[in-house]
Amino acid sequence: CVVTLVGSAAAAGEAIVVQTPGIDPASATSWIDHSVANTNGAQLLLYPTCLKLVNYDEDSDDPTPEAATAMPAVSGGGTTYTFTIAAGHAFSDGEAVTAASFERAIDRAVALSTQAQALMVDVADVSAAGSALTVTLTAPAADFVSRLALNFFCATPSTAPAGASATPLPAAGPYYVQSASPTEVVLVTPGDTLFDIAA
Repeated sequence: CVVTLVGSAAAAGEAIVVQTPGIDPASATSWIDHSVANTNGAQLLLYPTCLKLVNYDEDSDDPTPEAATAMPAVSGGGTTYTFTIAAGHAFSDGEAVTAASFERAIDRAVALSTQAQALMVDVADVSAAGSALTVTLTAPAADFVSRLALNFFCATPSTAPAGASATPLPAAGPYYVQSASPTEVVLVTPGDTLFDIAA
C-alpha cells in the first residue's frame, strides 16, 4: 500500500508518498477500526484520527495530556488514576467527547483485541462520572499511563458497535476517515484531504 499526503499537509503542487507495509486490504476491520488495528501500517493510518487521554510529542520522551486537562491524579498507593477530560473536544459527527468516551475505548478494545487485553491485564475497574475517568489497577504499574497513548485507546463514540467495525467510525482526532474501500482510504479534516491511500 502507498500513503499519499495531499492538500494542506503537502507543499503546493507536491505530494508526499510514504510506503505503509502491513495493511491487509482483505480484512477491513484490521485497519479501519482503532480498537483492533494491530499492524504498523494500520497504526500509521489511524494515528491522525485518534484523540487520546495522553500522547507523545516531538519534544518529550514522556506522555503529555491530550484529551485530559493534566496528567492523572494518582492515589491508592499508585493503583488509582483519575483523569479529567477537557471540554470542547468532539467527534466528527458532532458528538461530544466525555470521560465515557474513554471508558468505552478501554472496555471495547479489551473485549475485541487480545493485544489490548494484554496491555490492560492489570486493570481492575474503569469508570466514568461527568468529566472524570477513574482507572483502578490491581497493583502499581509505572508504565500504565504510557500504554494509554496507543491507538487502541482512542476516544470511542457511543455509536461504535460492540463488535469490530468494517466501516469508518466517527473520530475525535484532527482527521477522520471520510471513505474507505478495500483499495482506498481517504482521511480528511474540514476543508482538506490529508491521506489518500491506494493499494
